[in-house]
Amino acid sequence: MENITANIESEDVSLFLKLFSKYRADPGIIRTMLRRELSSTLNRERHTLYDGVVKRCTCGECYSSFARSDRVPWRFTQQLGCYVNPKHGTYRIPGNCSLHKSKLHGYIYITPAEFQEHKRETRRMASANAMAKKRKLEEDARNASIQEEQRKVREESQRRASEMRRKLKELEASQEHRRVDRERLEENIKAALSYKTKRDRLFEKWKHSGAVYHGVEFNVNKQGDWKKIYQQKFPHTPLWTRDDLRNETASTSYLTEQEVQNEIEDMKDKLKQTVLHQEATA
Repeated sequence: MENITANIESEDVSLFLKLFSKYRADPGIIRTMLRRELSSTLNRERHTLYDGVVKRCTCGECYSSFARSDRVPWRFTQQLGCYVNPKHGTYRIPGNCSLHKSKLHGYIYITPAEFQEHKRETRRMASANAMAKKRKLEEDARNASIQEEQRKVREESQRRASEMRRKLKELEASQEHRRVDRERLEENIKAALSYKTKRDRLFEKWKHSGAVYHGVEFNVNKQGDWKKIYQQKFPHTPLWTRDDLRNETASTSYLTEQEVQNEIEDMKDKLKQTVLHQEATA
């Protein structure tokens, strides 16, 4: 036998005296009764809303959502994760929470002061979340605006680069045409000089001794005859006449060959800088 000391509420003294008297009369009955009651209580606790939320919630939202300053119970409905309370309405447990498929019953009680603090905290969190969402939207709008501006800058840079390539191609074509034209002109000048030399020699020969060329006798009164026989031939027709050059290369026709070369070098440098800028901002 053991002596124990216990603090009991005044209104419960008579109950404990009756319990002790029954225990002295038949301890086995009291032991069986208490063991059954404790076992039943433990089984009920395993299925209570409070026990399930405290031990198994993984979303962090269930406790604050179920907690109230009264003991009106929440009941599981036929829909998974959905609970109803006759006073506070319905609550749906998030699908990512381990309690989503549980079927619990009960309540989570907090004092009125704690409930008011919980409401203030909930409003504060809601306000903070709203502000964070607003900042996120504003940040997304700024980023979208920046990206749109960058896109316009890239498009303008690509347009300038395309225009530079077109201009460079035009300058190089003009330079090549001028080179070919100059070479052909030089060959024509050589041919004209050779013709003049040969013609002067014939004139000199015919003037002093007379001559026959391809069966035609020289006669100053019949110059048309020898002109047909010995007509000047140029190796090349000029690539452009002056009017053709002015019409086809109007933007470069006023430039000298050295100026065209300088324009080409300058355009190549500008195009290189533009391409490097595009690669740096891509």
